Amino acid sequence: RAVFAHGIYDLSDYVDNLRFTAGYRYSWDYDSLGEQSTKPTDGPLYTGGIANNCNIAIHDNNCFSQVDKNFSSFGWNLGLDDQLTPNTLVYIRAGNAYRPGGTNLAVPPPFNAFQPEHVTDVEMGVKTEWDLWDIHGRTNADYFHTFYKAIQVSKVVTIPSANPNAPPSAQQIQANAATANIDGIELAQDLKLPYGFDLSLSGDYFYSKYDSYPVSFGGGAPGFQYIPKFQFTVTPTYHVPIDPAWGELAVSVNWSWYGHQSTSPIQQETLNVMPHYEDFDIRVDYTNIFGYPVDAAFFMTNATDNLHIVGEIPLLTSLGFSSVAYNPPR
Repeated sequence: RAVFAHGIYDLSDYVDNLRFTAGYRYSWDYDSLGEQSTKPTDGPLYTGGIANNCNIAIHDNNCFSQVDKNFSSFGWNLGLDDQLTPNTLVYIRAGNAYRPGGTNLAVPPPFNAFQPEHVTDVEMGVKTEWDLWDIHGRTNADYFHTFYKAIQVSKVVTIPSANPNAPPSAQQIQANAATANIDGIELAQDLKLPYGFDLSLSGDYFYSKYDSYPVSFGGGAPGFQYIPKFQFTVTPTYHVPIDPAWGELAVSVNWSWYGHQSTSPIQQETLNVMPHYEDFDIRVDYTNIFGYPVDAAFFMTNATDNLHIVGEIPLLTSLGFSSVAYNPPR
């Protein structure tokens, strides 16, 4: 549940085309997670007619486990934007929001629940359109700074077995582990070029490291998981000159590059960094075929059929092995 208010006030009486935006929200969240065992036989701790063992690996028949939690918090946003010219807008905004907490099953308290995380950010940017000779361009650029606290992170923990003769099991949980400051720059450029060509380019830079990270979760100041420091995309498109009565035909090639990414905050993991990789994709669009509202498309992902890692599950320090996932073939 939530209540919110949002308003825009025109400040043109003081500064031409200047607007002020403000909003406030209060949210209430309820999280309930339960599990019911359907094992046909009783586990070793089924005593006195009570199913008291709800361990994830070895459990009693009809064992039921449930965790209920309530969360609530406020959020706000403030902003100024100015339409400097009919084609150029500049803005600055700040906001605060929260992500509700949740629950973890099959683990004992206090690990069976985690609290909300909070984020406060400031962003400033520009959106503009321009013309240079026969080129029409659209440019969007922004810089942002974000402060996180009580960040929710994943951790694989070892749960002792309820059966003394059985090995422990591994369970991934969510927990509030750290604080962080993040800085980033985003740039997107669209160009409409002569001779039927379009060109789209984008680039992102993120500086994302935890300010503090508990020793029990790996310690130090690791990078955010699965967030590359740099990433780029380039997409040229050629509009094939055919008779308009036949429709419209366009061919695009998309190149994307992603920098290396942290996959685990634990330095002892042999797979705690995923290498950088790139992709080439091809797409052909045939629209308004012979003047009818009929479209067709052909696409090919990973046109160069390269092989690279797209995901890692580092479990060496907890289970003695790690696994990786690779990109699909062409």
